Amino acid sequence: MTTPGPTVDDLVNALVAQRTRNASAPAEATLAGYRGVYLEWSVPADMVDGENCDIWPDSGWRDFVSFLGVGGSERYQQLAKQIDRLWVLDVNGQRLVVDATYSADATDAQKTELGQVAESLRFDEP
Repeated sequence: MTTPGPTVDDLVNALVAQRTRNASAPAEATLAGYRGVYLEWSVPADMVDGENCDIWPDSGWRDFVSFLGVGGSERYQQLAKQIDRLWVLDVNGQRLVVDATYSADATDAQKTELGQVAESLRFDEP
């Protein structure tokens, strides 16, 4: 686990560099009117609830952890071969990750619908 720098590119580079990932090439993207980077990655077949997963020092529990969030939250993967569609955005100077995930057996219709949900995102000013 490392802490990337504060920019979108810092986080994207850290995500792509993870050793147990099959990441696509990052591409410039816009989502909800905000610029950022899009990539996809998948979970190897042997990395969920298995011997190869990350071990939490305080509990010994094994999870395939992708990243930790602010405040101690974590993004862990639920399924082997799971695919994550990631948009890493700069939203008014704040980095935001949108993660749309599906299982390897998702239908084309389900994948399309998931993409439509992500594309429907809108952010209101506080």
